[in-house]
Amino acid sequence: MVVNGWARLEAHTGRCFDARLRLLHAGGPAAFAEAQSIFLYPADWIAMHEAEVASQVETGIAHFPGIATVEKRIAAARAFDILDRIGEISTPLLAVCANDDILVPSIASSRIVDRLSPFNGGTEVTMRWGGHACNVTDSESFNPFALAWLAGEPLIEE
Repeated sequence: MVVNGWARLEAHTGRCFDARLRLLHAGGPAAFAEAQSIFLYPADWIAMHEAEVASQVETGIAHFPGIATVEKRIAAARAFDILDRIGEISTPLLAVCANDDILVPSIASSRIVDRLSPFNGGTEVTMRWGGHACNVTDSESFNPFALAWLAGEPLIEE
């Protein structure tokens, strides 16, 4: 199962990474942690979960891994490119995305499924809402189809 992932970094996601790095270099770990929720969650979810988001910001600052580590993680994400090898996947794959993901466009999931061999059972589920962390923000929708797919049951369209 791939949730809001990519086989080759989308240009939009690269721009988001560039913006986050600029925030980090200009404003430090606090600015970086403050921006995290913007890239993960829909605005309405953030508004309804302010205390949780504030706690995550505090935790992000307290446990910040260091600028060099963040730069290396983003560089690794940028370098990841298996788009031309997706057809080699020989097991069923579920690609889940959210239409309102601000970080990874839903087309990234379509690119994965489109490249899969027709014999391996690739399936794409597009959630209408939930942002990049749709498994957290809309777990009531996410969990039933994820558990069904893991159990080998047919998926019911949302």
